[in-house]
Amino acid sequence: MKERAEKAGGFLTFSAVQPSGLKIELSLPLTTTHKEQKDEQR
Repeated sequence: MKERAEKAGGFLTFSAVQPSGLKIELSLPLTTTHKEQKDEQR
């Protein structure tokens, strides 16, 4: 799996390319934790 993380404009951009060819991109404020992100999805 190819992973890339970039910090720009106070946002953390995460791009992951899976073997299936599916590309996932997430842009989160640096102040948001993974726990908070999961709570928002519910």
